[in-house]
Amino acid sequence: MVCAMVDIDRIFSEWSCPKCGFREKIINEHAFTGVGLTRIFDLQMYGYIAIVCKQCGYTEFYSMDILFEKPEFLKKEDEVTIKIKSDRNLIQLYNRLLRIYQTKYPHNPEGVLRFHISRQLKFEKDKDLELILRKLLRNIKHK
Repeated sequence: MVCAMVDIDRIFSEWSCPKCGFREKIINEHAFTGVGLTRIFDLQMYGYIAIVCKQCGYTEFYSMDILFEKPEFLKKEDEVTIKIKSDRNLIQLYNRLLRIYQTKYPHNPEGVLRFHISRQLKFEKDKDLELILRKLLRNIKHK
C-alpha cells in the first residue's frame, strides 16, 4: 500500500541506526487509534512507517501523513548530498564539520550534521550551501 504512493525503500536507502550505526533495517507499517471516539471504536486513523535496526532493535517512526503530503521535504537531503559530492570545497567543509561532529555527537555524527544542515536550509533566506556549512563550522567552534 505505502510503496505504491511513496518509494519508502528509496527514501530510507541511506538510513543508518542512530544508536549503533548498523545499516540493515526492517521497514514495517503500523496504524494507531487516537483518543476519544477513534479509540472507543478502534478506528486506526494514524499510519506510521517504522524503521527497525536489525542489530540493536532501535526503532524510529515516521508519519505516513507527512510522507504522503510532503515527499519533497525528504528529497532535500538527496539534493544536498548531490551538491556536496559535486564540489571539492563543499566536500572539504563537510568533512571538517563531520570530524568535529564525531567528537561532539559520537552517537550519530552524520545524522546530527545532516539535521543541522536541513534545519539551516529550511530557515535561511540564502540557500547557499557553502555559506551554510561555513556558518555551522563557525558556530560549532564557538560552543
